[in-house]
Amino acid sequence: FLSFRRMREWRDIHGQITAILKEHRWLPNEDVRRPRELSSRDTPSKESGFSLLYGAVHRSILSGFLSNIAFRKEGNIYQAGKERQVMIFPGSGLFGKAGAWVMAAEMVETSRLFARSVANIDPDWIEPLAGDRCRYTYLDPHWEKKRGQVVATRQVSLYGLILSANRKVPFGPVFPDQATDIFIRSALLTGEIGGRFSFIAHNLGLVERIQDMEDRVRRRDILIGEEDLAAFYARRLAGVYDERTLAARIKKAGGDRWLRMREEDLVRYRPNEKEITRYPDSITMDGRRFSCEYAFAPGSEHDGITVRIPAEAAPGVPTEALDWLVPGMVAEKIAALVKGLPKAYRRQLAPVSNAIEIITSEMPRVEGALLPTLSRFIKSRFGLLIPPAAWSETALPDHLKMRIAVTDHKGGVITAGRDTAILKRVPTGTGGGDAFESAKAAHEKTGLREWSFGDLPDMVVVKGSGGREWAAFPALSPDKETGDCVHLRLFLDKSRAEALHRTGVRTLCSLALSKDLKFLKRTLKISGYQTPKATYAEGAQALEAGIYEKTVSNLFEKTVRTRRDFDALLESGARELIRTGETILAAALAVLDAVHDTRTTLFELENKFKAAGHVRTLTTEIRRDLAALVPPAFVTLYDTDRLPHLVRYLQAMGIRARKGVVDFARDRKWLGQIGPFTAALQKLLESLTPETSDEKRKAVEMFFWMLEEYKISVFAQEIKTDGPVSAKRLNGKLKEIEAMF
Repeated sequence: FLSFRRMREWRDIHGQITAILKEHRWLPNEDVRRPRELSSRDTPSKESGFSLLYGAVHRSILSGFLSNIAFRKEGNIYQAGKERQVMIFPGSGLFGKAGAWVMAAEMVETSRLFARSVANIDPDWIEPLAGDRCRYTYLDPHWEKKRGQVVATRQVSLYGLILSANRKVPFGPVFPDQATDIFIRSALLTGEIGGRFSFIAHNLGLVERIQDMEDRVRRRDILIGEEDLAAFYARRLAGVYDERTLAARIKKAGGDRWLRMREEDLVRYRPNEKEITRYPDSITMDGRRFSCEYAFAPGSEHDGITVRIPAEAAPGVPTEALDWLVPGMVAEKIAALVKGLPKAYRRQLAPVSNAIEIITSEMPRVEGALLPTLSRFIKSRFGLLIPPAAWSETALPDHLKMRIAVTDHKGGVITAGRDTAILKRVPTGTGGGDAFESAKAAHEKTGLREWSFGDLPDMVVVKGSGGREWAAFPALSPDKETGDCVHLRLFLDKSRAEALHRTGVRTLCSLALSKDLKFLKRTLKISGYQTPKATYAEGAQALEAGIYEKTVSNLFEKTVRTRRDFDALLESGARELIRTGETILAAALAVLDAVHDTRTTLFELENKFKAAGHVRTLTTEIRRDLAALVPPAFVTLYDTDRLPHLVRYLQAMGIRARKGVVDFARDRKWLGQIGPFTAALQKLLESLTPETSDEKRKAVEMFFWMLEEYKISVFAQEIKTDGPVSAKRLNGKLKEIEAMF
C-alpha cells in the first residue's frame, strides 16, 4: 500500500513539473531522454519506474540544498558540511540503506541532529553546481617528465567536505610564476626535459666543465650558485612552464641562441690557466698514457684523483709512478708528509713552512717512488737523514692517495681502490678482449727449437676499441712439461716477461749446443778424495748438477732479442763453456776443502777439550755460522766470484775456534763487537718484503759481506780483509740502508 501511494505521489510531482515545462516551452535535458545505466547509489528503487529522471531531478534539488550534503562516517552517521555530524532519521526510507553521499531536505535537531527527507547523490554532481563556493587547494606541485609540464594534485572542498583529493591538473595556468620556477629548477637545470632542446645539452656540458675544473683545484667557489643559474632562465622564460610553451617561445624567437649560456655567465672567476694545466686529463707511466678523473667529495670513495688503467696494462704499471699523483697535488702531498713527521725530525726542519717551500720548488721529479726521492733530497739539502719508518702515508687524507680503477675492454670498472696491490690481483681473462687475443694470434708461436722467428721487439702496442692502446711484451718461455722447446708468448707483466725470456734464451742455447753440454757434463766430475767431502753438498751428483746449472746459467741466461745477438751468444758460450765450468768446479772444490778443514778443526778441538764446557759452546756457535754461510746449495746460491771469499771466511772460523779454546773470555769480548751488527742484519733481512726496492736489497747483501769481512778483522787478523772495514763503516752502511725503501 505504501509503495503504491509513493508511486502516485511521484506521478503527481512528475505531472506538475512536465506541465510547467510545456507551459514555458522548455525541453527536457538530453540525459533525461537518453537512458543510461545508473549505479546503485543514484537509484532510489527499481520499483519506482523513474530511474531515468533520477539524476536530473536530484541535481535540480541538490542545487538548493548544497549546505545539507554529507558523507558517511559509519553506519547511519554522516559528516555534514560546516563541521556538523548528523544521523539519518530512523523513519527515512534510506535508513540503513543510504549510499556514501547523501543530501537532506531538512536538518532537525531534537535529541541529536537528524537528516530528514534524504536522497543518495553522486559527489561528482556537487562541484559543477557549487561553482565558486568550492575551495581549491593545490598540493605537491612538481615537474612531470612524462606529461612535459608542471602539475599538482588538486583538492576540492565545499563547506569543509573533501569532494575530490587526488586529481592531477596542470599547475601553470593557476600559479604561473611558481610553475615557471619549478619548471626551471626541475626540468631545465637538471636536464630532465630530455634531448628535444639542444641548448640544454650545451648548458649542462658547460656546467660540467666548470664543475670538473672545481674538482681538479678542489674548490667550490668558481661556478655560480643554483639561484644564479635559475635567474638566467627566469629572465628569459617568464610564463613558460611546460614543453609546449617552451617550444613555441623558441620557434617564435627563431632559435635557442638566447638560451645558451656562456662561460662568463657561469663563473665567479677563472683560475690561472697555468694552474689548470697542473691537473692534466691523463698521466704517462712507463711510456703509456692513462686517463684521469677528478672529484672534490671529501669522505666519499671517489674523492681525489682516479687513474683508469685497462686490465691488460695493469701488471706492467710501475706502482712508484702513482706516488707522484699530478703536479697540482704532489706539493700538497709533500707538505702533508713533512708535517706528519715525528717531532724530532720536524724540529730539525724548522721553520717547517720554509722547508716545505724549498722542497716543493727545488726537488726534481725523477724515476722511482716519492718517499725515497724525498728522503734523498732532504739529506742532500738539509743534511737530515729520515728513515723510512718516520714517514707515515697511512695518515694522509684519501685525496692525496692515487685511486686506481682497473677497467675491462669495454671501459667498465673491474675493481678500484687506493692500494697498488690491486694491479697485481686483476682476474685473468678480464683484459684486452678480442684485441689482445688477436695480437696473441698474430705474434705467438709454439714448439720452437731454434731462432727462426726474426728479431723480437721490446714491446708490442695492442690497439683495442675506442682508441685504447696498451703494451704487451714478447718473450721466450720454456715448455713447462718437456723443457725441450720454447714458446713465443705475449705477456702483460713486463718483469715476468723479462725473467721468462732469459730462461727461454738459455733453453734455445741448450738445444743448439746439446753435444757441447753433454761433453761439459762428462767433464764436471767429482772423484777421488773429493767425493767424501761432497757429502756436505748432498753428494757428488747433486754438486755436479749444481755446477752444471751454474755454468749454463752464467753463460746463457741473457736478454737477447735479435738473431745476430743470439748467434754471438752461442759462439761465445761454446768457446767459454769448458773453461767456465772448470773454474766453477775448482772454486766449489776449494770451498768444500775449506768446509772440511774447518769442521775437522772443530771436531779435533771438541775431542781434545771434552771436559771444557766453553769449547762446546764455541764450536756450536761456529757450526751454526758455517751452516748459515755455506748451505748445501752454495754453488747456485752465490755468484761465482764470491766462492773464493767463502774460503777466507771459513778459514777465519777455524782460527777463531783455535784462539777461543785458549782464551774464551777474549772471544766473548770480540763476539760482543760483532753481536750488534749480527742482530741488525737479522732485523734487515726480516724487514724485506716484495715491495722492497732492488737498491735496498743490494745494500743489505753488501752489508752481509761487509760483516763477514769485519769478522775476519776481529777474529783472524792474520787473514787480510778484502778492502778496509770497521765498525764505523758498518754503522755508516746501516744508516744508509735505514734511509732506503
